[in-house]
Amino acid sequence: MQLFLHILVCNAILGTVYGNLFSEPLLHVGELSEILPKLRINPDLDSRRLTSNLTSADRPLFTHLDDSNLKTSVGVWTGTVNISDPESVLNFLKNFLTPINGSISEKCRKDSLNYINTLNSPSLLIPGSETQWAVRMFDASAKYLPRQTSFAPPASLRILGSQDSCLKVANKDFKGKHCLFAFFGGTAEDVNQFKIQSQLSRMHHQTRNTQLFFSYLGLSIGRCIPSSCTETDLATSIKVTMDEVLPNTAYPQVLNCHTEDETVELDGADIFTIIVFGIFGILVAVGTLVDITPQITGLKLVSDDKIHIFRGLSIYTNTRKLFNTESSRSDSLDCIHGIRFLSMSWVIVSHCYNAFLYQVPLNNPGTLAAYDGPGMTMAFQVIQNGFPSVDSFFLIGATLLTYLTLYQLDKGKAKNSQIKFWIMYYVHRYIRLTGVYAIVILFSATLYRQFSTGPQSYQVDMDVESCQKTWWANLLYVNNLQYFWDKENFYYCVPQTWYLANDMQFFLISPLIIYPLWKFPTFGLIAGVGWVVIATVVPSVLAYNNDFPFSMEFQGLFDLKYFGEFYIVPWCRFQPYICGILLGFILHRMRGTKTLKINGYLSLWIWAIMGAVGAAAVYGLHTQLINYAKSGRTELVGTLAERTIYNGFHRLGWSIALGWVILACSKMAGGPINSILCWKAWIPLARLSYCMYLVHLTLISYISSLINFTITFSQLLAVYWILAVFMITVLLSYLLSMLFEIPLAHLEKLLFDSIGLGSPKKPADQSSNKPDPSHLEKTAENGVKLNGN
Repeated sequence: MQLFLHILVCNAILGTVYGNLFSEPLLHVGELSEILPKLRINPDLDSRRLTSNLTSADRPLFTHLDDSNLKTSVGVWTGTVNISDPESVLNFLKNFLTPINGSISEKCRKDSLNYINTLNSPSLLIPGSETQWAVRMFDASAKYLPRQTSFAPPASLRILGSQDSCLKVANKDFKGKHCLFAFFGGTAEDVNQFKIQSQLSRMHHQTRNTQLFFSYLGLSIGRCIPSSCTETDLATSIKVTMDEVLPNTAYPQVLNCHTEDETVELDGADIFTIIVFGIFGILVAVGTLVDITPQITGLKLVSDDKIHIFRGLSIYTNTRKLFNTESSRSDSLDCIHGIRFLSMSWVIVSHCYNAFLYQVPLNNPGTLAAYDGPGMTMAFQVIQNGFPSVDSFFLIGATLLTYLTLYQLDKGKAKNSQIKFWIMYYVHRYIRLTGVYAIVILFSATLYRQFSTGPQSYQVDMDVESCQKTWWANLLYVNNLQYFWDKENFYYCVPQTWYLANDMQFFLISPLIIYPLWKFPTFGLIAGVGWVVIATVVPSVLAYNNDFPFSMEFQGLFDLKYFGEFYIVPWCRFQPYICGILLGFILHRMRGTKTLKINGYLSLWIWAIMGAVGAAAVYGLHTQLINYAKSGRTELVGTLAERTIYNGFHRLGWSIALGWVILACSKMAGGPINSILCWKAWIPLARLSYCMYLVHLTLISYISSLINFTITFSQLLAVYWILAVFMITVLLSYLLSMLFEIPLAHLEKLLFDSIGLGSPKKPADQSSNKPDPSHLEKTAENGVKLNGN
């Protein structure tokens, strides 16, 4: 904690020294003393004694320091810096501002000294002088603490400075380079292993540790330095500065640097991506042209028996299909459209709020996480504990899959060729899910780095690096298991897609549960209940044996074991999927039943009980979360029994509650809830939900990386942020769907039709008057996916 304050004070000194000279300081001396009340101040410190021996060139640096100012700002230094020696203090501050000391290049040191000397030159006070570049350069560096700084962890403190101003700096010797660096506790080896849970096991349950306090707070500082200085020069000089305070306690890591004239050259992988995108663009353009030309000019470019090939690629036709809200079957589960989209919205909103903790630079970074802040209200628990939103997708995906598969088995589609049916069961699923997913991975591993231009561009760089190293795990759908085989390189490409890996793994074994339900219903039901019991016992035992916290919200930043060994693994997420299979079986057996044969009062009681169960899963941890926040997020709250029960049963409770909603709404027992969930406006948005799921987190990281100034968090600002992210996500998802998702599905259909593996075509009169149930198949591809009709 002490070292963290040292660096904040160092920034405050720089701001106080020059702030009154060139601009209004963002943090005044009085505010600094309020923020740092526990600092050890030397009562004998005298500013006159400190400044009496300064040279004329150095004296302007301390012009505005009085006794109270100096005691508050400098009196904390307890390392090798001699606060009674003005030269020692001055050199410390100079090196913190720009690389001077340490093993750095001579060109960097020369330009840095030029910058410091110019900054202290009297000519600086002359308006329009040639030395004004030094003022702009200093002004572009982060100097001040945010006014409303709160140290309630996890307060991700990001003081960026101004990249735009820095990149405009230029003189005859160099240009401005804006760099962002962070501090990690310990040594260089600790930095290299920062993401490794095993190396951080000493921080289990967030015990306080001075060396790792920086990493916990997420302190990032922006500096404007000469363009001749490299990232290594900056890191080396900052390390020298820190060692003068508390040696070997914190290691600086430069996150990213930018200059105005920088370029990112295209490599072979980038060119390949451009070619792939270009091919799809040409296919869609040709398909659209062939489709709309007859409607505009009456001129047919291809024969009638070939037009369907091009219409499947046409933006015009596919957009019409996307916005078609007519139900194609009387037994379709229309309420799932609303559940899918609202669950997707829940995920996006939760991730948007999460960005305020770890990605967006804030003036009041600890506000949302403070125990008495807006993030700790009962109403906000739907965001803080929004993890059941993912379980909703497992449930509806399995429900639709079972509902359709049993329909196909009943209709005899598997009788003639069992082998073909089950081969296509897997092949079709993999191609449909992986096509657009691979496109997103390809972009993330290649062209996405061209967008790495903002003050926090390392957020983009980390995504690119992760996809370059682990793309294969995503395409094999094993990315949720990589913690077990590679703890030393904890990379996640498109990190939210751990869900897709689980879903695919569940899909692989789903015939073992679905087929017995169809062939031997009684045995299948008993076996299904047995699966539910197993899926409940396993996470309960793991939570008990490993003393796990209640949820991800309680695991803190360093304890990655809960995330890697519990939260994202299939044996701990199976409950909702099994419940979905059983629900799909029930709905299939009730396919001809329009209403539930139960008393209205009983229905009302069931609604009340299911509502309470669902609310308990989401809101039940409110008191525990407040206790956790009050402890500084350092204590393992709740008894072992409470945590075991919650980890073992809350997903089951949520699945049963949501399953009742689907059952009741599909059988006319949903009342106004059914009307809301079946609103036709949800249908197009639900069809885009898979693409929304794939792109939204990348978009959040990109937008966060571009923010060039600190902002003050408020709920109103959060609403603006969420709406902006949401609207852009929908737009990108539409483009992704039109250019890749739907064309890929169409090409797959053409391929299998050409080799005799496609579905048999219906006569024209049947296909127009009696819709094919393929819309259910496209729905069942994934809990968040729906293409076509």
